Amino acid sequence: MKLPGGHVRPDEGLIACARRELREETGLGVGELHCAFVLDVHDRETGRYLVEIVLMPSDPVTGEPKECEAGREPAFVAMDQLRRLPLQPPETAHLFGLRDLHQREITGEEPSPDYAHVRRIGPDSTRVT
Repeated sequence: MKLPGGHVRPDEGLIACARRELREETGLGVGELHCAFVLDVHDRETGRYLVEIVLMPSDPVTGEPKECEAGREPAFVAMDQLRRLPLQPPETAHLFGLRDLHQREITGEEPSPDYAHVRRIGPDSTRVT
């Protein structure tokens, strides 16, 4: 599983790319976006280093998720189901952090204690439990 994303085309900026990729991969639309977090990733299979920039909408997304790529059906997932998804561990931990930030900054509530615990298991890897 992965978050929607892709490559920036020569004639577009980062935000336009994010809107296009979200629409192409999920059928969803989005308005204003801001940076949620940045990850530097070493793809051990290809040996490439990547920078993943994860953007977050300021307003609710529009539309309903629909399968736009064969075999990849998008879905909204409740936070309490997140640990069951085979996402890369850094993304999972950051998504829980975003949830906690939202609770503190937007609702004024303290985060619930069911957040993921992140443990280092080697120099370049992390496990979320």
